[in-house]
Amino acid sequence: MGTHPRGGAVAFVGDDPSAKSSTVPGASEILLPDLGMPILYPADPQDVLDLGTHAVAMSRCSGLWVAMKIVTSVADGTGKVRVDSDRAAPVVPDGG
Repeated sequence: MGTHPRGGAVAFVGDDPSAKSSTVPGASEILLPDLGMPILYPADPQDVLDLGTHAVAMSRCSGLWVAMKIVTSVADGTGKVRVDSDRAAPVVPDGG
């Protein structure tokens, strides 16, 4: 059905390709494109926040769900992040 221009949908997908925290390996490289979902792949906790902002903007502009692939090392990792409101500023096309 898509997403509303003032809403947006982001699917956080947990992948464990090396089966560190799971009994079997898990990866979404084939599933998400089959679902027609753009994929963002954050490398660290700061990327999760920054790309999350872009994911919402992408979803609002395109009407699609956007996937954020979170691998075990990012989900289990720690780090410092900046949370100021001007950190990530998505560029929205005219009419978006």
